[in-house]
Amino acid sequence: MEAISKALYNDTDEDNRCWAATAMMQMFFDYEEIAPKALAYLKKALETETATKAKWGILVSVQEISGGRLGLKSDSHTLPSERSLKAAYNKAVKILENH
Repeated sequence: MEAISKALYNDTDEDNRCWAATAMMQMFFDYEEIAPKALAYLKKALETETATKAKWGILVSVQEISGGRLGLKSDSHTLPSERSLKAAYNKAVKILENH
């Protein structure tokens, strides 16, 4: 997860940051015990991310790992509206308060 977190925080390509977030989600599906650490990484990334696609990947990953309902479709290949992202972000912040 350390290598993935470096891409999540530092890659200059928002697609790569999105993929890094969803890679954490995929790891969680096989190793549920990583949830607290993955959510901590995603929380840190969400605090500074400004690119829409990367933010979407982070939010979908938070939703799937936490089991929270952010209103995003994890199987969609179409970016949600800014309004949907904003609502999901606000819900994610509440979910991540303890991580």
